Amino acid sequence: MAAHGFADKYGQWAVIAAASEGVGASLADQLASRGIDSVDVALVQNSGPSFVHGLAKVTGINGGFCYSPCRPSPAYVSTSVALRVRPAASAQIEQTGRVIVTLVEREHDFAKPWAKRRVRIYAWCFAVATIIAVGVIIGVGVGLLPMAPGTGVVACFLFITPVFVAFVTSWIDVPGENRTTLEKANEFQMIWFVVAAAASELWWELAWLIGDVLGWMHLTEKQPWGFIFWYYGVADVRYLNSDGSLWAMEAAVVGGATILLVAWWKLKAAGNDPAKRIRPLWWTFFSMSMMVTVFFIYYVAEARHGFPDFPRRGFWDISIVLIYENLPWVIAPLISLPFVAKQLGYLYGKIALTSASTRPTGQTAQPTTVVAHDTAHG
Repeated sequence: MAAHGFADKYGQWAVIAAASEGVGASLADQLASRGIDSVDVALVQNSGPSFVHGLAKVTGINGGFCYSPCRPSPAYVSTSVALRVRPAASAQIEQTGRVIVTLVEREHDFAKPWAKRRVRIYAWCFAVATIIAVGVIIGVGVGLLPMAPGTGVVACFLFITPVFVAFVTSWIDVPGENRTTLEKANEFQMIWFVVAAAASELWWELAWLIGDVLGWMHLTEKQPWGFIFWYYGVADVRYLNSDGSLWAMEAAVVGGATILLVAWWKLKAAGNDPAKRIRPLWWTFFSMSMMVTVFFIYYVAEARHGFPDFPRRGFWDISIVLIYENLPWVIAPLISLPFVAKQLGYLYGKIALTSASTRPTGQTAQPTTVVAHDTAHG
């Protein structure tokens, strides 16, 4: 019961699905539910059920196996897993009776177009955030809105909320869509890189860095056109007092955001090419690690001395301005870092498999393997 497209994708592989030979239907279903749609097996000749025994030890899936054809439960009829059995070429394998299994993840498509519904939501989020940011600057500047901390609290909440909406949206499939977790994480990261670079660091922080050097950031209530910096400065007075340590932290974050923006551009151009994706991904990993470190220093340095630079201790000042506004820049890197590492591992694996499969005739291509010692083999 071969699945459509498997032969084209995997070549002359035995395809197992539901009641077909090789592995029981329930095992195929369990493998597929874990994102595994192909299994490469180096099997000692005539080892019989030892394959199933070894596969169980490697995957941690127990029960429901059968080596001969099985009758499927109706729930498994759409399950398909590709299985290639290759003879064990190594005498050492025959001597030790090991079963070598390579579990190949689902192919990840990092270049597929994003769902139109999500793109519309991203566009709305960008539009709302832009209107809020520009609106509050002009509104306070011309006197339509009060030059008061409360205005900043409300504007901050309205500006950051669309960022969270975009983040959550990136993880939700539209009906009929079936992205891998790594594909969802990649879309989340691409949204985050733009938010980090364009929506904050290369706008607010960069302008503040330049203004501080030029002596323009000693703002007061009589300078309404500087409200976008003043409202945060009344919560953290270092932004109005030209603090050298803070300036250095912000400079590091702006540098990291620049790296993210360049990497974002390179990743868009790279498509699914592993060689082109790896370097910018490493740069994003470095940049996000640095940004998380800066945020850690930002808060811990103040906590050490009892937050002396945070004079406004009201609930809304702390919860919205100092916490809620900064949450995306703390949460997003912490979510992204492990997925960037996982994507790098996947890409390096693809390069290794491609290299092994293109070796000159006469050389044995050794797949990347997970090894299970099979004590049942005789």
